[in-house]
Amino acid sequence: MKRIVTLALLCAALGIPAKAGDGLEELRTAMAQVKDLSTAMREGRTKGNLGAIRSALSIYYGDHEGRYPMSLDELTNGNYLKFIPQADTARPEHAATNSVLVLTKVVDEADLYRQLQDTGGWAYVADPDSPAWGILVVDCTHADSKGRLWYLY
Repeated sequence: MKRIVTLALLCAALGIPAKAGDGLEELRTAMAQVKDLSTAMREGRTKGNLGAIRSALSIYYGDHEGRYPMSLDELTNGNYLKFIPQADTARPEHAATNSVLVLTKVVDEADLYRQLQDTGGWAYVADPDSPAWGILVVDCTHADSKGRLWYLY
C-alpha cells in the first residue's frame, strides 16, 4: 500500500498519469525522474551562484579602480554579497560547500586548471601579478549532468 501511495505522489508531482496496476518499474522510472530533476536544480543553483559571485567581483573591480579583492570574503564586507553562496555540483564526491581555494602564482588559464584541487567549492585567483587575477571557477574536475567539466563554466 505504501508503494502505491508513493507512486501516486511521485506521478502527481511529475505530471505522469497514475493508473491502477502500476508497478515497480513505473515507480523506478518516476524516482529516476525526480533524481534527475533534483540534480538539475542543484547544478542550476551552482551555476547561478557562480554568476552572482562573478557579478560581485566585476562590480568590486569597478568600485576599486581596477583591483580585485585578495579574498572573496571582501565581497561580504560591503554591498556586494551578504555571504559567499555554496557550490553544489550534485556529485557524490562533493558535499555542497562555500569553501574557497585561493590560488596565487597562476601563469595562465591552463595553469589555473592544473592547480585545481577538486574540492567541489570555489577556486579564485587572488594574485595581482597573475594574468588570471580575479578569475573564479568551480573547483571540480568532474563533468556536470550535461557532460561539461565544472571548471569550464
